[in-house]
Amino acid sequence: MSSSSIQSWFHKASVAMSAGNYERAVRCAENGIAAEPNNALAYYYLAESLRQLDRERDALPHFCRALELDPCHASSFVGLAYVHLELKSYDQGVEAANSAIELAPTNSGAHAVLAYLLVYALRPREAIEAADAALALNPRNVNALNAKGNALSRLSRNAEAEQCYLQSLAIMPEHVESLTNLGLVQRGSGRRKSAVNTLKTALRVDANYSSARELLLNSSWREAWQYYRSVPEFVFYKVLLQYWLFWVAVITLAFLVIKDSYFR
Repeated sequence: MSSSSIQSWFHKASVAMSAGNYERAVRCAENGIAAEPNNALAYYYLAESLRQLDRERDALPHFCRALELDPCHASSFVGLAYVHLELKSYDQGVEAANSAIELAPTNSGAHAVLAYLLVYALRPREAIEAADAALALNPRNVNALNAKGNALSRLSRNAEAEQCYLQSLAIMPEHVESLTNLGLVQRGSGRRKSAVNTLKTALRVDANYSSARELLLNSSWREAWQYYRSVPEFVFYKVLLQYWLFWVAVITLAFLVIKDSYFR
C-alpha cells in the first residue's frame, strides 16, 4: 500500500474522531495498523477511540504500544492516564499524567486528568494545585473545574465546590457530570429539592448516566418509587408478590373456616 493511501486511513480516523464517530475511527485506525504496524499515531487513534467508547481495557494495550513506538507522544500519556482513572489504578495514572506534563507542560488536559487522579488517590490539596494549573492554561476546561470541585468537596469546602460546578455549567450547560456533581453538593448541604431538580436535568441530558440516576433514587423516595415501577423486573416481582399474597389469603381463610367447623 502506498504512503499516501496509508496516510489517508489516518486522516479518516482523525476526521471520524473529531465528528464523534468512534466506531468508524476504530475501523480506520485498524486498517492503518494493518498497512503500517509500526505507526504510533495509528495505535493512538485506535486506543483513544476505544476509550471514548468506554472500552478502557481494550484501549490500554494500544496506548502502551503507541508509547513503545513513540515514547514522547504526550497525548498517548494523557489517554493512558484517563484509562488508569477509569480502571482505578490511580498511582499508575498519576505517573502517566506526570509524564505527559513533562513532555508538554502547556497541555491543559494533562493537568486536568492529573487533578482527577489525585482526587481519587485521596490527595485533594495536590488535586487543587493540578486543577489550578490546568485552568491557568485554559480557564474553560470543564474537566479541571469538576476535578477542582471534587477536591474541594472532599475537603468539606462545599460552597467553593459548588461555584466550580456552576462555572463549568456556564461554559457547557448540558455537561452531565457537572450537573450530577452539583446535585450531590446541593443534597449534602440540605437542599434536597434543588438536588432532585438538578439530577432530573442531568438525566434529561443523558438518561443512561448511572451516577445521576443512583443519586436521584437516593435523594427522593418518590422518584425511586416512580422509577422502580417502570422497571420490567419490578413489575414481574410485584405481580409475583400479589399472586403469593392472594394464595396466602386463600389458604388462611380456608384454615379458619375448617378450624371453625371443627370446633363447632
